[in-house]
This record gives sequence, structure tokens and C-alpha cells, in this order.
Amino acid sequence: VNGILYLIYARKSSEDKRQIASIPDQLLICHRLETEIGIKVPEQHIFTDKKTAMKAHKGPEFDAMKMLIDLAISKGVRVVIITWNPNRLARNGEEGGYLADRVRDRQIDVFTDTAGWFREQDYKQMYSEFVDAVKYSKETSLGVLKNMMGKIEKGICPTAAHLGYKFNPTKQKGEKDIIKNPLNWDKCR
Repeated sequence: VNGILYLIYARKSSEDKRQIASIPDQLLICHRLETEIGIKVPEQHIFTDKKTAMKAHKGPEFDAMKMLIDLAISKGVRVVIITWNPNRLARNGEEGGYLADRVRDRQIDVFTDTAGWFREQDYKQMYSEFVDAVKYSKETSLGVLKNMMGKIEKGICPTAAHLGYKFNPTKQKGEKDIIKNPLNWDKCR
């Protein structure tokens, strides 16, 4: 091995506004992990995405990091990815498999705050982390879809009120229908 390339990756799903750890929080944790292993990752090797990871190639920073990983591996350089939680790296089979395969092949190690190190002998656990993340994402999506369908069946709009309209303030949350907004209705016609 011709050295080690250290990378940091953080991601916040664009769909989850109440994410447990925002990108700044994740980076703070990753910088603590840097200190723990005695290294400093250069700014150009810190990657952050604000997109879902349910489908491959939705995170431009992840794709850029992947290109850097491939380049490093082609030169015989081992890669260490530091991240808050393995599920920040991937929530789809293609990208999760890409990483777990490289952990298995001793090309990548992953260091996380929540699960510690993933090295060659841990590749099955890494696959498992990604499978669990995919399952969680699917279940969450189905839950959101069922909630939206329930609102539609009740005659309630499942999305935000469009310009010129507003939610009826006299009804309870989850039951609010949409009415004309007297402040801007005439301006929007």
C-alpha cells in the first residue's frame, strides 16, 4: 500500500427536515474522530450532500468522492472514509455494494462514530448496515405515501397550499382543507 487517503463524508436527506444530525453536526463529530485517530483531513477531501441516497447517483459529492476513491485505489493507495453513521454513505444497493465490496477487498476502511471501524473482516456487517438503511428508507417512503393517500381520501390536500390559497386555520392539524387566501387571491388570478 502506497499510503492512505483520508476522506470525510456527511449527508442530510433532502426529504427529512427533522434529521437527527445535520451536516454541521455530522462534520463536528467527524472532526472529533479525526483527532481520535491523529489525522487532519484536508478541506478538498471533505464531501457533503444534501440529497437523498435512496437512489444511486443522486449525490454529486458522493459521486465525486467515488471518483477520488477509484483513482486512489488504482494507484495502490488505501482509503479511509470517516462518517458519522454508515447509513450516511448509502441507502441504495449499488452504492452500498460499491463500498462494502471495497471494504471486503481491503481497499477501503470506514470509521464511524456510531459503529466504530469497518475493515475487511467486517464487510458483512457493512452490507447489513446498508440493507437496513434501504429497508428503513422504503418503510419511511411507504409510511409517507399511506399518510398522503389517507389525506386524499378525506378530501385534504397532502401538500403545501399553492400561491393564492392557504390552509383553513379553523381546522385541526391533519384535517385542514385549503381555502382562498384573501390577502393574495386576487393578485394571483
